[in-house]
Amino acid sequence: MEARTSARDFFEAIYGLRTFLVEYDEALIQAALALLTRNHMFLVGPTGQGKSTFLTLLSEIFDGAAIFRPQLSAFTIPDHLIGPPIPSVYRREGKQLYYIDGGICDAQLALLEEFPDAGVALARALNTILLERRFVTKDAIYNVRLHSAIMTGNHVPQGQAWEAVRARQLFFFEAPRLRSISGRFNAMETTDFRKSGKYANAGILWSDVEILAKEVDKVRISPGIMLVLAWCLNRFEERCTSKSIPGHLMNTRSQNNLLPVLRAVALIKGHKDVQYEHIRSLEHVLPAGDNPEFADARRIWHDVVEVAVPHQAHLQEYRSYDQLGALMDQLHKLKVSQKRPSELIFELPYTAVK
Repeated sequence: MEARTSARDFFEAIYGLRTFLVEYDEALIQAALALLTRNHMFLVGPTGQGKSTFLTLLSEIFDGAAIFRPQLSAFTIPDHLIGPPIPSVYRREGKQLYYIDGGICDAQLALLEEFPDAGVALARALNTILLERRFVTKDAIYNVRLHSAIMTGNHVPQGQAWEAVRARQLFFFEAPRLRSISGRFNAMETTDFRKSGKYANAGILWSDVEILAKEVDKVRISPGIMLVLAWCLNRFEERCTSKSIPGHLMNTRSQNNLLPVLRAVALIKGHKDVQYEHIRSLEHVLPAGDNPEFADARRIWHDVVEVAVPHQAHLQEYRSYDQLGALMDQLHKLKVSQKRPSELIFELPYTAVK
């Protein structure tokens, strides 16, 4: 089955919401990539900075989506999000079974407002649902159809206990504070735009979103691109560490999630294979907002990628990456294989010798 909406049209529909949101361009790019890769996103910022409007506009684009949108607080308990246990079964059989209809497990898109206010214990209780798309009790395992979750909060939760939770949120955006005259003017004008009627690009079938996510999985990534990406991540980590900048891409889970993002970028650009230049687009996975550290991290990423994938690179240079990646691929398979191959074939750069 093919989607009626192309990946490019899907991206343009979401990015087009910048007409109604001031300085949310990067958040819209992140949201599009999160939805195409079945990832999650966290928006943070003080009250009145457009976070709820962002969620509302995004949710109105889709037709046929099961959307779960609660506002969390210190009094929120897991049953409010997942669903209540079935008391009759528990009394009769002692089994811990739940009504999950209408909750986060039954939703395709979860919009969780004031997520940090519920506390780290509840947030950690959702980890399996967010990461593995399963809800596990002592007596049952429920499959979760959640596609993506977008969370908002007035502050960034701190502390070691929150690290496992934040690792589930690949995309992070800090809402802008509009303090300039032009920013305030644009915010007032966009409010009038929203009153003018339905967004022209609304009406994307949610089934198309799910089909596009499956198409993303089919985009090919060569071992050469993985090798260059691994080098870029190493250099990025080294330079961030030397400048005492938190490296958002350093944990293994985030790094593995970069491959689907690369595939999504390629699909949006109309390719069936990831290209080396698409590695530049991974800047969108870095935290975005007014924080100077975010800008520094992006500059470092640009500099590192420019070394590996310069704008003026010769095709022969990429050919060398392909060959080195093929060698690394064979060495890795040799290491994990129970059967030892009789030979490794490697085409040397700039020659026809094997």
